Amino acid sequence: MALGGWLWLSSRQARLEANGTNGGAQGAERADKWTSRLGIFLQKGPSPGTWETRSLNCVYTHYIAPHPGKRDTFLIAQVSNKGVQAPRAVSRWLVPRFFFRAPAHLFFSNYVRTEGPIGDETEDGTKCWRVHWAPRDNLDGLTERIVWFAQYGGHVVQVEDRARNGRLIRRVRRIAEDTGAWDAAEVAAAGHEHIVSEPPDPAADPEGMLVELASKASFPVYVPSYLPAGFVLVRSTYEVRDAAMTPAAGVSPNTKGEPRSVPVKLLSQLYSDGLALISVGVARRGDMDIIERLTAGMTEMDSPTACPGLPTDPRDILHQGAVIRMRTDVCRTVVRRDDLDGVSVTIIGRNEIPNDEYLRMVATLETVGSPEGAGRSTGDGNVKDR
Repeated sequence: MALGGWLWLSSRQARLEANGTNGGAQGAERADKWTSRLGIFLQKGPSPGTWETRSLNCVYTHYIAPHPGKRDTFLIAQVSNKGVQAPRAVSRWLVPRFFFRAPAHLFFSNYVRTEGPIGDETEDGTKCWRVHWAPRDNLDGLTERIVWFAQYGGHVVQVEDRARNGRLIRRVRRIAEDTGAWDAAEVAAAGHEHIVSEPPDPAADPEGMLVELASKASFPVYVPSYLPAGFVLVRSTYEVRDAAMTPAAGVSPNTKGEPRSVPVKLLSQLYSDGLALISVGVARRGDMDIIERLTAGMTEMDSPTACPGLPTDPRDILHQGAVIRMRTDVCRTVVRRDDLDGVSVTIIGRNEIPNDEYLRMVATLETVGSPEGAGRSTGDGNVKDR
């Protein structure tokens, strides 16, 4: 199961300290309580039951239940209007990866509690305490995470992540404490896919993995030598996909309309500060054209607030000597360069940081392993309009 990668891949997979409010010891104690509860949720995932996830352009539901015969293993199945998909048995640590793509430790390194607890209720009337987290270096801008904790029991029942323009970019919420007629014991007895996976190695080196993947790619691989404040590389993948993939039956993936037999290859990089995400894709120009064409119309949610896969109407911008094609709407910002040894680099952000940051990233690209790209610079995080 691919858990990382570029946004067009994740969309397909989907169809797979806080500041004390009272000061002193009492404030620190309260801060630890909320931070600890959120940390457990982000590290172990949602509790058993039925959970709904809403993103920019899709809504999907999951059943989660403990495996009746395997310790520290959970059964998880996606639900759609076509029924319940085949469940998977996954290690407990893997459950949150179905809902959140950034490591929990990275979130707490860059975000602090800024507001709450405040008495509130969820849509189904569950009485909760609402608590807010914001970027440590910029408490009045950028992204925000809002968490609802049940007043009875203290467990997390809803999480919302919002972009700097206030738009919802992710909501994970419990819609039932059980899985209805879906019986985990019957599912386990009937058999299921078992994902064998070890917990992540604390000493794992994402940069080293990127170098290894880049050595397998059949094209030069670029990385941004500048990263916004708090952002680090958290994941990379090298995908070789069937060239016949299409958004609908009978639609050619080739932008010119003729058949294509050469596989589409993409090396993707995912950067995060623990909440906000920036995806970087590197591919040959022809492959990138196909990928963008497929992504552009990928809207799975029938709602006036749903976002298309990519914004349209590009404009060329000269930034730090590089010609950059930029597209933006209320949901995403996409910047692309095509002047790099036959390859294209596309950066996709969800408007969680200022557009200038995306432009600076794509303007400061260096090949993997180059002396210039070995030492990355980062923003200071103090720009007030962020």
